[in-house]
Amino acid sequence: YQPGLLYNCIDGSIYSQAGFAGEWERIYRLAPTSICIDAAHPEDMDPDGTRADIGAIYFDQDTSYAGSIWHISEIGDNWIGTGNEESPFSSFLVADIFASPGDTILIHDGTYFSRIVTQTDSITFASLYLMDNDTSHISATIIDGELERQVVQIDQSGVNLIGLTIQNGRMQNYGG
Repeated sequence: YQPGLLYNCIDGSIYSQAGFAGEWERIYRLAPTSICIDAAHPEDMDPDGTRADIGAIYFDQDTSYAGSIWHISEIGDNWIGTGNEESPFSSFLVADIFASPGDTILIHDGTYFSRIVTQTDSITFASLYLMDNDTSHISATIIDGELERQVVQIDQSGVNLIGLTIQNGRMQNYGG
């Protein structure tokens, strides 16, 4: 398996990207836009009462979060988290996949040894400073590249970074 490749089942069932939420991080949970949701045999049902999904982990349509603020926490969970405040994700990538233009990805205090990469226009990545103007959140919300990788990659327009400490980035020939 390689992320981003087209899947070709011999019987012709799928010839498209499956639509995983975070396949680069080996998170094979279905994203809300996946063609595999409600695509299994019509007589098979998921625990949420909808037509079965194709894949090992079904997309729970009863507990899916559809807000405009997506939460990230060190103790979040990309497998069962919904992205709301009570059930945050742990990955910027997964939150970005679920977010829409104009949404905010709210990063709770902690140190994240990861990178911010977005494919979504007009999105905001912010610490809790955005919510309460408490400047202590800025130094308590750290995105750390461990001197091994680029920390932020923005390829879209209208992306905002607010109240974050970004440190120890690395990229040859350019800033990290």
